[in-house]
Amino acid sequence: MVCRSCPGRILVVIEKQPDFQAFLGNFYDTVCRPCPLRGGEAALFNDISNQFLGNNVQAMSMTCPGH
Repeated sequence: MVCRSCPGRILVVIEKQPDFQAFLGNFYDTVCRPCPLRGGEAALFNDISNQFLGNNVQAMSMTCPGH
């Protein structure tokens, strides 16, 4: 696993982590965490997603633009 903007850097950090799975989970949560949406904004996002994706298809995740 190598970051495109900093090749090699993540591998060095991983080697120093005693619990790789815990580190990977924390890293994934930090990078892929959904945008903080209020209740109304989340409902609006779901309505818009359903219009584009169809009512029988769920959006995979709500991520911040640019991530």
